[in-house]
Amino acid sequence: MASMLQRAEQELQQKMGILFSVPAVAKLYSEYKERYYSKLLACRTEGEIEVVARNVADELRKDTAGLPELVRTTVNKNLAKIANVVRTKGSMQLNFVRARQVMRERGENLTDDELMKYMYTIKGGVDVGVAALKPMFVQYAAYYATPGDLSWLFFVGMDYHYGPFSSRNMMEQIRIRDLSGSTIPLDGDLLQYDEDGLPVPRDSLTLKAAMSALPSASRDKMLRAFTLEKHPHYVYTDVHRALAEAHRQRFGETPFAVIGELWMGQDAQVKHGIVYKTRSHLKKLDRYLNSIPWDETPANYSLPH
Repeated sequence: MASMLQRAEQELQQKMGILFSVPAVAKLYSEYKERYYSKLLACRTEGEIEVVARNVADELRKDTAGLPELVRTTVNKNLAKIANVVRTKGSMQLNFVRARQVMRERGENLTDDELMKYMYTIKGGVDVGVAALKPMFVQYAAYYATPGDLSWLFFVGMDYHYGPFSSRNMMEQIRIRDLSGSTIPLDGDLLQYDEDGLPVPRDSLTLKAAMSALPSASRDKMLRAFTLEKHPHYVYTDVHRALAEAHRQRFGETPFAVIGELWMGQDAQVKHGIVYKTRSHLKKLDRYLNSIPWDETPANYSLPH
């Protein structure tokens, strides 16, 4: 915990260092560190950290009222992040925004507090995590599952961390890039999203490139298709079929999904002190997974009668 707090403090200094030149901010930070550092150090679970973080956010809202407007605006903008500093929760470390969406899609309208408490139980953490995995598991299994090869499961694992169907969508971005000749980020997001997981009201680079790749498709039609990018149904849209067919004719067949060279994000560095790329991490897991004789019965083992 001590090393995690040290890394978090270093990151804060890097991002907000200029604000610490304001004497009132430096004084307030010193007071908060004295008040809360030992409490954070004593935390043993993420749930305990969240309780402390929410207290910090509540007090900051009051204590910054008299500070300069720039400081006040910056703090207020980040209060929600402070209160929800643990963004991946429960035993399966699922992003909370995704967890909320998964439960709503399942017809369970829990409040944020109810869902948070549920995810911190063993049953709840596994239940919500498995519910998030299921759509990707089903679709990738339909395309890739073969006896004796479990490597395809890492498409599911990648999507769990980066967003539903990001592996499939990265392959779509490659098709769009090839067809349009445009340089676009291969990040698994066809649209741009805000911190609450909602599309932002401006065209993404991928959408602009796709309109160039498929000039016969209207923007509205393409946008409607891209809003399904986090669902299994995207592959049944006319837009996806047209992109896949156009790419097939010009460049040949492509795989359904791809493991990209994405960095395991900021949280990994704060929590573990390291960052690493998806491909190198999953290759290690892949070797381990495929070395396990899942479907083999040892020769010297006889089933009970």
